[in-house]
Amino acid sequence: MLLSATIWLAVCLATSFKAFTAVSFFSGRTSITSQLMIPLASGLATPARRATAISIVFSGLMLGMLLPRVLSGIVAQYTSWRNVYWLALGLQYLVWSLLWLYMPDYPAINTTDMPYYKFLCSIFYLIFSQPVLAHACVMVFFSNAVFASFWTTLTAFLSGTLYNWSSLQIGLFALIGIAPLLFVNLAKRPTGLLPDGLDKALFLSTGGESNEAAIKLAKLYTGKFEIVGLGRSWHGMTSGANAAQYHSRAPWYGPMPTGNFMLPSPNAYRSIFRNADGSHDWQPELDYGFSLIDQQSVGSLAAVIVEPILSSAGMHPLPKGYLEALRSHCNQREMLLIIDEAQTAIGRAGDMFAFQHDGVKVIPDILTLSKTLGNGLPLSAIVTSSRIAKVAKERKFLFYTTHTNDPLPAAVGDTVLKIVVRDNLVSRSRVLGEKLHAGLRLLQSRYGCIGDVRGRGLMAGVEIVANSLTKEASPQLGNALVERMTALGLWAQISTLTSFAGTFRIAPPLTTTEEEIEIGLKIMETAFAETPGTTPLY
Repeated sequence: MLLSATIWLAVCLATSFKAFTAVSFFSGRTSITSQLMIPLASGLATPARRATAISIVFSGLMLGMLLPRVLSGIVAQYTSWRNVYWLALGLQYLVWSLLWLYMPDYPAINTTDMPYYKFLCSIFYLIFSQPVLAHACVMVFFSNAVFASFWTTLTAFLSGTLYNWSSLQIGLFALIGIAPLLFVNLAKRPTGLLPDGLDKALFLSTGGESNEAAIKLAKLYTGKFEIVGLGRSWHGMTSGANAAQYHSRAPWYGPMPTGNFMLPSPNAYRSIFRNADGSHDWQPELDYGFSLIDQQSVGSLAAVIVEPILSSAGMHPLPKGYLEALRSHCNQREMLLIIDEAQTAIGRAGDMFAFQHDGVKVIPDILTLSKTLGNGLPLSAIVTSSRIAKVAKERKFLFYTTHTNDPLPAAVGDTVLKIVVRDNLVSRSRVLGEKLHAGLRLLQSRYGCIGDVRGRGLMAGVEIVANSLTKEASPQLGNALVERMTALGLWAQISTLTSFAGTFRIAPPLTTTEEEIEIGLKIMETAFAETPGTTPLY
């Protein structure tokens, strides 16, 4: 790097075009920073993280190639073109100084006494003795040549008489190439947090879009068309996602797409499947559901789509072992398992991803993310395996919407994931969730109208009933509690739809404080105490 920077000084001082061209050519032959940084990153990374490390460094190098074009346009516009080269010289010396001062002295891997020119010759021999390597190198060479000539030709074209663009305008044109790199960074972050087998991502705008894309991907990959969902689930309002969810009093839009089946929702509070001790017996419930589906299916079952916690159904967590049993049913029928973590992922339920709660025993074939990922901006994702992605590419999978891969939500999503990890918000969600659930269970012990408290992490459901023995719903009492809580300063909402069973769904931000949890619980306590019909037990 020092040699390259020193030669660059001659570029800055060149007074003729011939000298400028000759020195620039020689300078290019000595620029080997990228050839050094990529192998260094590869050698320092663990085998499992090597591909990710290389992609991060390569993305940084690409960003380093494109951002200077913007900076060059600004400098040339407001000073002179030669100052661009002086600035580049100064930055090279600055980077060299920082590396010299702060870069660790990593031990050499190649400790032979082979001269550098012989080392280069050995590399050329290796490349041209292997047809695959030779082909790859030739393709990269011409790709880089096209890339370099593209920018040179583009600059001449845009500055010509036809467009007459300024240096600033031409420099800003490089932003077009920078934008996609934001999605490279975003794609690496969730796949880096997920277990092996979930390593390819596609970014969309909404949770409904991501589930629609996941369902279409499952159909394309399996060559089958039937989709199974859980009762009272919620996956979106597009046709495929909407057809895979089941709620009472659904608006009449005509018949749904054919080939959709429902499994019983694992509702531990209301299910009729019970053990001798009265606890929820979910395994025969699940088996019975599949036995009914098998009798209706035409043998084209493509996928099951489920939420780890059925939020819209009233915050029902899947029982421990449920996903494992569900995976077994999928394997028996050669179905894919789609897990919809629109509401549960990124720390919300006390784990980075809710399907990991019981340990990484089950890895979904397709995972969908949204909501927290965009932190209020429309951003969603589907994540799948390299195997499925490869087949999807071969079969020309296409799912594209207007704002697919927009750079603004990509930058936000990347920052959200970085902050969640940096500030340990997953652990925070778990700790604050314990406090929240303890407070809600205390309320349940004091008021007979609270039939059930459930959920996990910062996701909680409080179901309101008229009678704790019959479990009869009480929408009127629920509405009265909402009005009182709102009057006391706590925003509250309860759905009176039968399929929602009159449940308060509580999901405070990951950044909420203990004090805010305590204030919310106190307001709820006051509302229950002051509202008629809550059946105090004290």
